[in-house]
Amino acid sequence: MTHIARNLVVANLITITDLNDDCLFELVKYLELADQLSLWQTTEIQSRLSSIICLTWQRVLTHSLNYATFETCEEILDEFVECIEDTVNVLELIDIPVRILEQWITKYNLSQVQSLACALSEEDRDNDSEYISKLQQLFPLVRCLQLREQLHVVETPIWDTADELWDMIATCPRLEVLYISGQKTDKWFFTWDRELMHYVLKTRARPLSLYFHRLEPHKELTDFILL
Repeated sequence: MTHIARNLVVANLITITDLNDDCLFELVKYLELADQLSLWQTTEIQSRLSSIICLTWQRVLTHSLNYATFETCEEILDEFVECIEDTVNVLELIDIPVRILEQWITKYNLSQVQSLACALSEEDRDNDSEYISKLQQLFPLVRCLQLREQLHVVETPIWDTADELWDMIATCPRLEVLYISGQKTDKWFFTWDRELMHYVLKTRARPLSLYFHRLEPHKELTDFILL
């Protein structure tokens, strides 16, 4: 708990609730997420202050959830997601274990999410297919207006071959935009038989835009893109 939150909790807990809603909202909005979470933990769940904190989170449409922030109290992570499930549009997941995604599938409706970025947790990097499958269930990436369905894979070595990449794409029929950044590949990654790639793309109901960023410039990648 930072000194800001500590002062609020210890010194001013009696007087803070005397502020009107607008003042409370501005005060909570000023705090960093860690301080907001600390304040949330010390507040009655049905109190006016907890409602203000929840409203503050709901008014922010872009959120980043790092498991390290919630690791010591996963219950707070659940409460946070419950607050934002109807309003979040852009979401980043960092090291969120697949077991938590499984719990969320039965608890929350996150169909509002229109853009998703994720970094797999260390314990799940050998289970990439299962992880991606859970993401697809949890975030249906509903098409709304001109918004596109997006998945960002950043510096996560989850595929050994291009065939594994296309296997994943086949499990995400609604995916329209895939960004792959910092993926470590050897020069053989794109030299396997392209039959699976052609099959997956031919059977898709909508086009897929595939973007590579910060990959080693193998000649095989250039040939793959020009194909």
